[in-house]
Amino acid sequence: MAEDRTPNRALADVIAESGATYYALAREIRSVAAEAGRRLNTGPSAVAYWVAGGTPSGRTPFYIAEALTRRTKRRVTVAEIGLGCEVGGAMEADPLAAIADLGRSVMQRRRDFLGAAFTAAAVGLPLAYDHEAVAATLRAAETGKSLGPTEVTTVQQLTETFRSVDERMGGGHGLTTVTVTAYLTDTVAPMLTARFPSTTVRSEAFGAAAQLACLVGWKHHDLGREGAAQHYYLLGYQLACEADPNGRAAWMMRALTHQALDLGHPGSCPELAEAALHRAAGKVDRQTEALLLVTCARAYGAGGRTAMRSGSPGRRG
Repeated sequence: MAEDRTPNRALADVIAESGATYYALAREIRSVAAEAGRRLNTGPSAVAYWVAGGTPSGRTPFYIAEALTRRTKRRVTVAEIGLGCEVGGAMEADPLAAIADLGRSVMQRRRDFLGAAFTAAAVGLPLAYDHEAVAATLRAAETGKSLGPTEVTTVQQLTETFRSVDERMGGGHGLTTVTVTAYLTDTVAPMLTARFPSTTVRSEAFGAAAQLACLVGWKHHDLGREGAAQHYYLLGYQLACEADPNGRAAWMMRALTHQALDLGHPGSCPELAEAALHRAAGKVDRQTEALLLVTCARAYGAGGRTAMRSGSPGRRG
């Protein structure tokens, strides 16, 4: 019943910030949906309904967030306007929005996020991940700003610096989790909307972002924040898929597998580890493939299985 709804003050505030009338915002939402191949009949009465506490259906929350992003000229997420997971859901349809949501939770030191539990059910999410749909979302977010290999190299070098500090001092020391998260959120994520001179440079940019997300995940793991770590590992997997759906993505699947195994949740690990091995077979160096094979063997052992399925890359002669 209408009287039972709680007005969505967060949405109302961002609409006010945008300066858009309900009519203008509805038109923008229809335009965003059309770009995604969807025809909506959104009108000002629908906007009023959502502000009053109604819930938009399907992909509409993402179209609303994108319309408000364009109006405010800053990234607005479904979480910020009260229409999605408050701390960034696992495997978000828009990884850049997930970076913003997760970064906000870390930098505000939100207890609900930092104290989130590891979710065993999320371990197998990469097995059903629709990379093509997310890739289309990321392509649509390109702004036209141009970046080259120099900026990407800088991200890679700084990530390696952060990593070496962790190796020497541990994730709970040295450069803080907030510092590294802020770099990913405020500097690296905006770079991913740029236009790059080649697909190779673009892949390297997303690969560098994936490594940085994985490092943030590791820092949370080192502090015992396994739920937060899992969110960043899944984010790293999404970014890695955009860089290289074979080698880089397989390596992130390995990280997800090891976390689950370390915490005693072997459920989906054999399938995940074997899928990673299949992806990487013949596309990575022999040392990397050997490490993926070791992970696969560990996953099968932890799951009470004695051997991988026939036809696995690890069973080649």
